[in-house]
Amino acid sequence: MKEINVSKAMSSNWRYLLFIAVTLILFWALYTWRMALLPFMVGLLLAYLLMPIVKWTEALLPIPDKYAGTRRLISALLVIVVFLGAIALVIIFLVTAIVHGSTSLLNNASQIISSFGSKLTQWTHDIREHLPANMQSEMDTFINNIGTGFISSISGFVGSGSTVFTRISGSFGLLLGFASLPLFVFYLLKDSELIQNNIYSALSPAVAGHTRNIVNIVDKVLGRYLRAQVVTGIIVGIVTYFGLSIIRVPYALPLAFFNGLFAVIPSFGPIIAGVIIVIVVLTEATSKTIGVSILLVVVELAKTLFVVPKITADRLHLHASLVVALLVLGAYFWGVWGVILLVPIVATLVEVFNYIRAVTHNKLTGEPLVILKTGGGPEIMRRRGK
Repeated sequence: MKEINVSKAMSSNWRYLLFIAVTLILFWALYTWRMALLPFMVGLLLAYLLMPIVKWTEALLPIPDKYAGTRRLISALLVIVVFLGAIALVIIFLVTAIVHGSTSLLNNASQIISSFGSKLTQWTHDIREHLPANMQSEMDTFINNIGTGFISSISGFVGSGSTVFTRISGSFGLLLGFASLPLFVFYLLKDSELIQNNIYSALSPAVAGHTRNIVNIVDKVLGRYLRAQVVTGIIVGIVTYFGLSIIRVPYALPLAFFNGLFAVIPSFGPIIAGVIIVIVVLTEATSKTIGVSILLVVVELAKTLFVVPKITADRLHLHASLVVALLVLGAYFWGVWGVILLVPIVATLVEVFNYIRAVTHNKLTGEPLVILKTGGGPEIMRRRGK
């Protein structure tokens, strides 16, 4: 049996070992300091999303090239102001819709509750009458337990007020970080090229070249992932519109647009959109609330089980079964953050690993490595001979 030379194997594969070690350390650091780093991670994402708009605005400004720094500053400032204004308008719209819906709901609360209660009582009575005597007794006990559990939950929530206050007090640093987010994003947009050049200039030429290629790979994968989210939102909006139109719900188009917009936000987005849509339907077409609720649940299930895995797999060049497994594992181990981040992180690691493998193959065989800049990042191609 051939003896394995461990030291020789490690020396020939040190790049892979270094890649695995750096990846594990990075995961550990991000998870350990996730709350402290959250505002900066959000800021980096916003800067990435807003940078194309900044460059487009910069090209439109009638300012000479010798004042390029001033042109970038004005462009970044305009984009930040418009972005914050758009966020403020969305918040005002949400608050207005919720307040208006809640007011109408409260005005008709007695009628709605009475109608819903009578229907629920009638359904329960009809079901109970068709059950055997022993199952009727068990059903009565089950309903009583539900009432007792509901009261206990309210008591526990009221009793945990001090704990909630403690958590809010402990989140002051996080709130401060988000308060400074616009300033952080502004400086990233204004000095993005300067920051990159300073980082690359501090590295050796070879390391700087590889670092630049890896950054381009991350940019490419992130762009694909964001485009997949946009396509998902469009599909959800279209399906929701047709469903609401079939049910004949008022304001079908704006409600569908709202559901598609929030569909790109994993976990929390569909819940927020669903609650607001149900409130609007309760106030405008109370009899159709159950149908709309079923429609929203079906759309969300279809999105989670079929649309997201297929579209994300095609965009990120991963198999759909792997995407499903990653979504489940991410939700199980890391909750919302796992659902949001695990798929693009794994796709990025696969691309970076392929790049490292191509570079290693190039060094071993002497074949020239060609980096083709396409779209948002490099495509690696090994060319035999020259």
